[in-house]
Amino acid sequence: GKVMFHEDGWPPLANMILNSTHSANYEFDSLPPEIQSAALEELGKLKKNMDRRYNKLIDRAKDQHMKLATSVSYGFKAPVTMLLLPLLRQVYGPIKYLHV
Repeated sequence: GKVMFHEDGWPPLANMILNSTHSANYEFDSLPPEIQSAALEELGKLKKNMDRRYNKLIDRAKDQHMKLATSVSYGFKAPVTMLLLPLLRQVYGPIKYLHV
């Protein structure tokens, strides 16, 4: 998450959403356009960074003849993301979210 908000990570994004919605129960389309735009821009940075790292891992695994799980593309340990599920669905498409 450090690639977002000039290395401040997840908290500024979560705060921006919560300041607007006052709740974790919201839909992406209900956010004001300026927040939608900023959130998509910042999550786009994260996705691009994660895609690049994932592709490096895939290349390395192929070079070493290793098998990787095919049903998991991303994972991160950030409980604050539970407040951002509508945004994550918007950027990543259908997702499975596991909170432990």
